[in-house]
Amino acid sequence: MRKRVNMKKAEAAFRKAVAIDPKFSQGFNNLGNSLRELGRLEDARKSYLKGCVVEPAIRPRVWQSGRRFERDGKIPPSDPSF
Repeated sequence: MRKRVNMKKAEAAFRKAVAIDPKFSQGFNNLGNSLRELGRLEDARKSYLKGCVVEPAIRPRVWQSGRRFERDGKIPPSDPSF
């Protein structure tokens, strides 16, 4: 059985990780995932976009995250960020 992840602790850990290494694009992606799970969608979107700035190759992963938001009805389909 999988352990339930404490998203507030995950958020804190990923914030610390990206503070230590501001070029850690996967850290921004994971932070965005944590924020999304906490319902902080605008903060999640900003974190995903920071990951894109740090490493443009991460953009396909951000696009997938945006599609999840859209599918779940959490952003309008016309949002240009995704």
